[in-house]
Amino acid sequence: MAVNTQSCHLDSQKVSQLARKSGFTPKLDAKPDQSLFDGLFSNHSEANGLRIHAVDALELSNHISSVNLMPSVNVGVLLKGKVDFCLGADWHHFDADSNGPVCFASCVPVPTPWQRKMVKHNHVCKVVVSGSFDWLQDRDPESRLISKLQTLGANVWQWPYDEKVEQLAQSLMALSQETSLHSNLTREARATELLLTGLEKRVLETTQSKNAKPLINRNITRKGEAIRNHLETYIVRNPKAMKVDLSQLENQLGMSCSTLQRSFKKAFAITISDYVRVRKLEIARDSLSNGRTSIGEAAFMAGYGHASNFSKAFKLAFGVSPGDYIKLGE
Repeated sequence: MAVNTQSCHLDSQKVSQLARKSGFTPKLDAKPDQSLFDGLFSNHSEANGLRIHAVDALELSNHISSVNLMPSVNVGVLLKGKVDFCLGADWHHFDADSNGPVCFASCVPVPTPWQRKMVKHNHVCKVVVSGSFDWLQDRDPESRLISKLQTLGANVWQWPYDEKVEQLAQSLMALSQETSLHSNLTREARATELLLTGLEKRVLETTQSKNAKPLINRNITRKGEAIRNHLETYIVRNPKAMKVDLSQLENQLGMSCSTLQRSFKKAFAITISDYVRVRKLEIARDSLSNGRTSIGEAAFMAGYGHASNFSKAFKLAFGVSPGDYIKLGE
């Protein structure tokens, strides 16, 4: 388990370091020594794929943080302040100061761009629990829940704040700075319960509402999922390829090129080429984390013939060069 908790003034460099230790590589439009937060900033990353993020801090400047989210489900409770974020191409705004505490969640079926807008003088108090799709798969061997979530596609939803959610959120905030065995086990249990609560609300709402229209057509989602599975195989077998040979997918899936591209974009809000590019960079980044892969080898894995081109793409995607990323993990 990785535990990263700070209760003080945080600049952009420190925030980036804390995020990377939890498996994220954010890109901040702020100077390295620019003050971003004053207060509590906590990340707990469990080895099994569960992550708990707690914040009770004043935002000290206007800036935007960007990152590519991996397939996951994310459930949050905003107790105070305002939150603005963009998932894919859609912006979402939540305001606990005007409307009271807000429960929100998101499903990210494929690597998807995410942005968070920070506003000076905004005091935010929130808890966010994230579970990777691998974490869900281990607990849902028949993939019933995952199938329902994939039917919905990339989306954000809300549900009513109630006494149960309040108790869970307050408990997670109180446990955010604790490190004892009892606290760690309790925090994981509370986080799992909060995550399940958000998922049950969404799945139950979608299943029981007879008039509810699915956000994404089920047939399109099936096509998108089939394309994604073939893309993952293609990426592994063709590490040098910068572009996907769509003719192979056309033959394997019996779809035209236009249908392939349209179905995938509608299902996952990202183009096939962007998905492949992001996944290759993610794989290369993960290989650098283990300390046994050189930058040249990582460039080859991402499909780049020259390390300099790879370094530019890596920094554009993650906000840090490959060399600096390696140093941060040391």
